[in-house]
Amino acid sequence: MFISDADSSVGGPLTGLHAVEHPGAGLLARATARVLRRPGGMFGIVVLGILLLLAIFAPVVVVYDPLEIGVDILLNAPSLTHPFGTNDLGRDVL
Repeated sequence: MFISDADSSVGGPLTGLHAVEHPGAGLLARATARVLRRPGGMFGIVVLGILLLLAIFAPVVVVYDPLEIGVDILLNAPSLTHPFGTNDLGRDVL
């Protein structure tokens, strides 16, 4: 779809409107192309992809029950078994 500068329903030339880059492309395809051209957009997609993978594989990543109370490991410091330590109820912080 092309818009000419002479077309206007308000009366006066349209400013700032240009022809669409790919007239056959849909809105999603154009938005995706615009995001992928920018480094920040690519970084955001990579971060979202990592978070999505973590959410899908959460049962594999988290090996401790989040509701299990361990009275023998209250407020432990970070270690190999509990990378971020334990809280005041003995639950793994990770």
